Order: sequence, then C-alpha cells, then structure tokens
Amino acid sequence: MDGRPHVHGGISVKTESGEKGFRFEESPEEQAINRWKVGQFTEAEHILANRWRESTREFDFEAIKQKLRQILIQSNFIKDFEGLNIILDSVLLQKEIQKEWLFGLVSEFQLNIEIAQRTFLRWEQGNFSFIKEFAPYAFYCFKVNMFFYLGLLQNLIGTKPTNRLDLEYLYYLPFCMVFSSNDKFHKNISPFFLRPDQLFVEGAALKKDITLLTQEWNALDENARKERKSRYGSTPHENENSITFQLWQKLMNRSLSDYGDRESNLNEEQKAKLLEKLNRFMEASEDLDSSRLKSFEDSEIDFMLRKRTISVEDPCPCGSGKKFKDCHGREIS
Repeated sequence: MDGRPHVHGGISVKTESGEKGFRFEESPEEQAINRWKVGQFTEAEHILANRWRESTREFDFEAIKQKLRQILIQSNFIKDFEGLNIILDSVLLQKEIQKEWLFGLVSEFQLNIEIAQRTFLRWEQGNFSFIKEFAPYAFYCFKVNMFFYLGLLQNLIGTKPTNRLDLEYLYYLPFCMVFSSNDKFHKNISPFFLRPDQLFVEGAALKKDITLLTQEWNALDENARKERKSRYGSTPHENENSITFQLWQKLMNRSLSDYGDRESNLNEEQKAKLLEKLNRFMEASEDLDSSRLKSFEDSEIDFMLRKRTISVEDPCPCGSGKKFKDCHGREIS
C-alpha cells in the first residue's frame, strides 16, 4: 500500500555460493502484451474482448441504488464527493459493525467459501478491531466500490455502464506513484484515493509533453545526443516547463548528477563479470526449504532477476534513445 508494485510469478532461489534472491519469469500478461504490440491476437483473446464489451451492459445500477437507499439513510445529506467521502469513512470505520462489513466485502468480491472461511478464522483468531488493519488492500478496494455505489445513489456519478469498469483502474493506485488518465470520471474520483505522495496527471498533457521531448531528441545530431546523455544519463533533461521533468524531480528524489550512462562506465572485464553473475542467478535452483515463494527479509536479499522480452522496435535498454534494432540489437546475429 506504499507505491511498490506487486510482481507476479517470482520464485525464491539460492546460488551455489549461498546468495539468496528472487527470479521472475515473464508473466502470461507480459507475453500477451508483447504479441499485441505486433498485432498478434489469439482467437480466445478476441472472444474475451467481445465478452468484456458485453459485460458493460450487465450492470443493473438502478437495482444497486434501491438497495443502498435502504441501508444508508444519512446519504440524503451527501451533496458532493467530499461529503460522500466523509460519510463513507464514518460508516466503514464504525467499530461495532466491522464484522458485518467483512461479510459485505466477501459478498461484494464473490470470494469462494474456502477463502471466506479462512478469512473469518483469521479475523477471529487475530482479535482485530478494524478491517482496515486486518486486510488493508481488501478494505481499500471495498471502499472504492462503496464510494462508487453511493455516488450513484446521490446522482454524483452517472449510470454509464463503462463507469463500473473504469472504476477498477483505481485498484492499481496503491502500487504506483503517478496516475494518469483523460477520463473525467477518474479526474473526479481519484483525488479521494490518492496518498499524499501520489500525483494525478491528465493523460493528454502527459502525452503532449512526451511527444515534445521525443521530437526534441530526434532533432538532435549524434554529437548533441552524446553530450546530453553524458550530462543527464537516461533522465529527462532540465526543463521546468516539462511535466516529465517535474515528475522526475519530485518523485525520484535524487539529483541528476546521481544518474549517468552506466553502461559506458563498465569496461569489458566488468561487463563479463556482470554477465557471469547474471547467468549464475539464472541457473540458481529453487530454494528447497519451500515449495512456494519464500519471504526473505530485505536485508537477506542479494539479487532480484526479472526476465523480459524486447522486440526489435522497443527502445534499447541501454538508454541511448535508439530502437533496439539500431543499437545493441545490431550485435545479435
């Protein structure tokens, strides 16, 4: 819940020398995205896309509004999103009805009976007072949904079917630092779920800024690019009017001098050692102490290796700004 993304599919591994870490294979989602970038879609994906569109017509918002009217009489006093948020917090944090809300959460997200049983057992055994402490992320998602339903009830949110699907983008908020969207619905709702250290950026403005930065970079000759790269590395260059630079300055919390062209700072011997180390981590066996992902303390982790597929049209990972095929991809026969 602090801005760190959850990465799918990691296994805990040890090298022969005893180094501990995680190895992440490429997830099915990443594999699919790599195919989509070159226009390759399976028949199943076409069916799923059509099913997703059809699902936007299945939400019965009027029935939801009628049900909520019976539950929250005080919602009549809600006049705007700020008032809605205040009322919702006061209701969701009433200590004496936390177990009832937990039942509501299980029902809302249609948890299967096995998960529900484990959930209530842990609730009873842990002597918890609030769902917010018991299951912070589940509580967050539940609040997002309740915010939406109350907004419907008070006609602060329209009954456009896709609004319910757009709402689910907010489920990702706890794991990021910047949320960008052109959607009016997102602009209105997200401020009530952003942490103090998170930012909302209008999608059109960000896209325009990145386009200008790209055009500016493409207009530079080779010498100018080398000079800028030696000065700024892979960071956006200093431009107080650039949204990208402002975000970098605010969120990265490091001076530009801390960054550089790391690849050019490695000699051939260092590159060979790095490659040898990467191969050693790739060949590391799964930790035999656990058949599932083992939790190491941060201080115990020596490495984290994540596989990634790069297409020839992708930017080169070295940070040159060139496409992979025009940079280090030329070295691969």
